[in-house]
Amino acid sequence: MLDSAAAPVAPAARSSKAVHPETGLRRGRWIVADGVSVALGGSPVLRSATITAEAGRTLALLGPSGCGKTTLLRVLAGLQRLDSGQVFLGGKLVDGPAARRNGTPGPRTHVAADKRGVGMVFQDWSLFPHLTVAANVAFGLPRAERPRARVLPRPASSRVRDLLEMVGIAELADRLPGSLSGGQQQRVALARALAPRPTVLLLDEPFSSLDTTLRVEVRAEVAGLLRELEVTCVFVTHDQDEAFVLGDEVAVMRDGEVIQQAQPAVLYERPADRWLAGFVGEADTVPGRAEGDIAYTALGPMKLQSPLHGEVDVLLRPEEFALTEGSSGTVDHIEFFGHDTLYYIRSADGKVLRCRTTGAPRFGIGADVDLCHSGERTVAFPRSS
Repeated sequence: MLDSAAAPVAPAARSSKAVHPETGLRRGRWIVADGVSVALGGSPVLRSATITAEAGRTLALLGPSGCGKTTLLRVLAGLQRLDSGQVFLGGKLVDGPAARRNGTPGPRTHVAADKRGVGMVFQDWSLFPHLTVAANVAFGLPRAERPRARVLPRPASSRVRDLLEMVGIAELADRLPGSLSGGQQQRVALARALAPRPTVLLLDEPFSSLDTTLRVEVRAEVAGLLRELEVTCVFVTHDQDEAFVLGDEVAVMRDGEVIQQAQPAVLYERPADRWLAGFVGEADTVPGRAEGDIAYTALGPMKLQSPLHGEVDVLLRPEEFALTEGSSGTVDHIEFFGHDTLYYIRSADGKVLRCRTTGAPRFGIGADVDLCHSGERTVAFPRSS
């Protein structure tokens, strides 16, 4: 485990200004969950999961349903106690045993959820239907700053007004949540979470209730807002596109474990295992024999990112292929998306590989073609015996 005395602190470059001039959100904070384990009803939900989030950056927790993403978010929020492991927020131990200098565990710490300086946006937004937009946002303020009336007096407090302007809904202050669109309700929930000036913002599937078009629009706006505020953020999603758009880094989870955490491009180009390769994008493999940094396959030699020896399966992404007239394969199926075309090419031995090209289809179903790998160095996985 990490030594609490040596918990990370923010880089000087990000702590040069302690408070954002418009929002008051504190900078220079880090999140660390180290070796976190949780069992519910006797069944392991988190298995020594470890994540970190750099100050002012956004970390996406990505994984299939039931992999432990939301439980890990609840651990960070203080809503779920640990069985083992440690959690640090802003360099402070908030859950788990403190490590003594001699390496033995010290007394256990658990900081209550309302003492952690964490803001949270829930999947269903959890707005109060009988309160106006302004009053909903005011509910997120520290108790001493909340108005006593159920409906926020007019004019609204400057703090609430600033938050509503920040998320672009100042004109909706006197409306009830039931009269708002899904995207507007999502903005209200975000403003309420930001009201207490949290050191950490946690979002649980924040866009899942929106239709596809609105989800793309709102997540782009939220991404810009988070960058502007430089608030440290962790959000849960099962949508790979969403994780890659919003996350400065992405931690991919499976069966309660964090398989790999890295920048989106690194996850895509250098996945830790073949399951992850398919989870974060379209992935095909071809058999080959690795000799150092070259794998020899039926499609020709492939340069590898890391040297290997022996029988391997080489990872190939559809966009890494060029398609020409030829005789080594046949177009089996076509999917046209407007901006690009996905071909399914069946080789003489019956194996199907995918090829993605820009624009409209150039070849029809049944056309004879050749596939040429045009990518850079790729990843190979040792073949299971």
